[in-house]
Amino acid sequence: MDERALINEDYTTPSASFIETTNHFQDPTTTEQPTELGWKMYSLEEKNMKMKLHVDFLKTCLEEDIIPKGLNIDLLSTTGKDDEIFQNKSKDTLRHCSKMLAECLVEHYERQLAQNVTLIADTLESLEKIEDFMERDKLQLKEEIKTITDPKEARSKRAKTIEIRSGSQRRASDTTGRTS
Repeated sequence: MDERALINEDYTTPSASFIETTNHFQDPTTTEQPTELGWKMYSLEEKNMKMKLHVDFLKTCLEEDIIPKGLNIDLLSTTGKDDEIFQNKSKDTLRHCSKMLAECLVEHYERQLAQNVTLIADTLESLEKIEDFMERDKLQLKEEIKTITDPKEARSKRAKTIEIRSGSQRRASDTTGRTS
């Protein structure tokens, strides 16, 4: 099955319908309505889930010496076409660059995740400032987001696992092809 089909299958969006209060206490620091804040919270949580999965995927690839398709630098040098040693060194150098790109992406996503944690906390704080918003509403929001993001996370994990397996197989065939 196509990876995109696994990820997009049964795409569900939250209703956020439980947040139908109006913002009676108009806090000057926020002009957002409760429903907007609920959607913002959902979007941030979903973004975090996807980034965490991507970081885990990249770390697994690095540990297993796999280069994800999107980071694979596959260039053939016209110089030294007949020099096997040069070609192998060139491939090894490009493979090293691909690994470094993966490491840079991991660092980038980890910084983004830290920023998102702050944004989620700020969004929750804004929701808590709304007069009719109670602890049960916060728990309900978190539970609704979880019921939507958990299946998406499971599908994404399956797709990433398939990609890692195929990457391991490609790596094994590349290594076998190089030694023969």
